[in-house]
Amino acid sequence: MLGKILAASVALAFGSVAPAAMAQTPPACNTTPNAAFEPLQALATATIDGNYAAIRETIQQRWAPIAPGAADAALALSDLAALGPLRQLRLCNVRENVAVTILASELTGAANQVAVRLDESAQIDVAQINLSVRPLDPHPSFTRDADRLNYLRAYIDRLTAGDAFSGVVLIGRNDEILFQRAFGADITTGAPLTIASRFNLASLNKIMTATAILRLVQDNRLSLDDYVAEILPAASSAPGFAAVQIKHLLSHTSGFSQDRSVLEFEPGQRFLYSNLGFRILGEVIQARTGMAYIDYLQETVMAPTGMTATGVFDAADRENVVPGYSRRLHPTDAIPETATLQPNPYLQSIPGGAMGGLYSTAEDLFRFGSALIGNRLISADLVALMRAPRPELNAPAYGFGVMLRTDSDVWGHGGSLPGADAAIEFYANGYFAVVIANRDDAGLPVLLVTRALFHRP
Repeated sequence: MLGKILAASVALAFGSVAPAAMAQTPPACNTTPNAAFEPLQALATATIDGNYAAIRETIQQRWAPIAPGAADAALALSDLAALGPLRQLRLCNVRENVAVTILASELTGAANQVAVRLDESAQIDVAQINLSVRPLDPHPSFTRDADRLNYLRAYIDRLTAGDAFSGVVLIGRNDEILFQRAFGADITTGAPLTIASRFNLASLNKIMTATAILRLVQDNRLSLDDYVAEILPAASSAPGFAAVQIKHLLSHTSGFSQDRSVLEFEPGQRFLYSNLGFRILGEVIQARTGMAYIDYLQETVMAPTGMTATGVFDAADRENVVPGYSRRLHPTDAIPETATLQPNPYLQSIPGGAMGGLYSTAEDLFRFGSALIGNRLISADLVALMRAPRPELNAPAYGFGVMLRTDSDVWGHGGSLPGADAAIEFYANGYFAVVIANRDDAGLPVLLVTRALFHRP
């Protein structure tokens, strides 16, 4: 996911927040203290000091009740502390019992937003941490690609030296790779990552699923207005399922959350990110083609573009597969005693499918990206349809399988799991970036810089 928000109501899963959620200009700051100032300042001070014990103690004392969201918040603050040194820029009164502060990282050059909301008893009801919310200062504007790439390389080298990035970054323009480099190493073995390293994509491959669905539309084997219940009558027992159309699944406006038996709202009423919706799209592909999702993807997307290193995880073929490292490996209500990066063995237990979790390399993602914008996978009209906002479906920041920025024409998709962070972003004039990492949120600061350097509206 390109921007991540951790809250009591948000479970860590295959990416959940579109890049449009990242504000570029902070709101005016009301500095009149409210009840949320004290606990928020305590969290900010502990984070600036890099004191996880103090973060943990503050949340334990002030969070009511202690729940999985509290642990998520504590571990996200520990991630932020690792980006130090930090300095506090502002502490603002957003509304009654809600306050927000901005912590700036000298290492990443980005501002990071931390907010708390109190309940009626003045206990923390929810805490949000939005990492890399915006760059602190404008990045320089270059006219030559060579200068842009030198600046980018130096920036990522700095992050890597500060132990804030581990992964592969690629910049392409149409059918040309302008830059591709691996940074960092496997924490456990010390083996350097390489451009052949294969990373878990989390939700990134939702854009591939959308491409496969639109290919069926192009071939007149499916319509965006088709009713899912007519294709998969047994897919759900939810009241209202008969009204769900393909376009609703593609735009996360179906009403499905993660339970097939429940629709949270009537289709098209609002946006609700749903892994289940894309899982069902994989079932639609199988119903329409008679082929498993991965086999149809291989035939229509991967084989035609030469994507030879992409697919589901295969325990018998671990060559170049990169382990992921995370602090968020505690699926209990308790906040962990320590916050250290640990290998996530569960990443490779996810088979991968239409909702995410495939493995791939940066170069394979370049092949996909260049073929997509080159209209070699689906027609130019369908690419335009894919990347268009869907206000008529109440999804202004999401197209059909595509995350959108509301302040520009940047589009693409990201994904996040504990130990995996992946994104592909398309900019103006044929430029696009691939950033894949094996740590939580590690790609976000890099994307801020690639966007600033290569997107020229």
